[in-house]
Amino acid sequence: MMRHGQEAVANIACDGFSIVSGPTTTTQEIGSRFTLKCAVADKTSSDTVFWKLKPENTAGTKLLTFNENSNNAPFYEIETGTFNLIVKNATYEDDGMFECEAGANVVSARVYVYDKPESMTLDWEHSINKPDAVKPNEEYKLRCSTIHSHPPATHRYFKDGVELNGSGIVYTYMNDTDTSRGYGDVTSTLPFTPSKDDIDKVKTIRCVADLYNKLNVSHVAFGINSASKFTSFSLFTGMVMLVGILLRA
Repeated sequence: MMRHGQEAVANIACDGFSIVSGPTTTTQEIGSRFTLKCAVADKTSSDTVFWKLKPENTAGTKLLTFNENSNNAPFYEIETGTFNLIVKNATYEDDGMFECEAGANVVSARVYVYDKPESMTLDWEHSINKPDAVKPNEEYKLRCSTIHSHPPATHRYFKDGVELNGSGIVYTYMNDTDTSRGYGDVTSTLPFTPSKDDIDKVKTIRCVADLYNKLNVSHVAFGINSASKFTSFSLFTGMVMLVGILLRA
């Protein structure tokens, strides 16, 4: 299996027209600009170099460039003096396998493109309807939701900065109008039994969202039993106001 950052090279010739170095796997945010390398040797005027893309969520192969010429100039161009491909404004369609082809030689690399969630919430699975309702040594379920991210997010939970055991996380994938483009809405729950110390010190629970190998692209937090401090709000509203909320930090 190809690891992140590993150069993916195949069919590189040693003599004559050949590819001497190729692109590496990378993770990029939607809207970013980045360069994929393809260095060739001994190219003549009759030789051709192509860049192609096989999107993860779309069938078929897209021809991006032919020698120095781009088939879609607003999004792709060849770096001057090289055959390196510049992706000018990454979209969800760039989430896939890029290939540089020079004659019979092909090099490829996986590009992972992510888009942060539009919103993120953290609360208890069941509404707790009065202040200081969370009791020590009783099991509850934390609930974290991320809306409209590419790809659908995975979640991790923390208590005062220490990651909780995630083996009990259960995911529910909800309907999203952009599933065909690789977007999704996700809710997860995790059983959690607070100790007396957790409650007395109002320890902080945090949920973070990971997209591909990009960790903590968004996060949100609240203090255990902190709702008792929101006396001018309904308790449920106070809990979901999420003390110290940090979105898209």
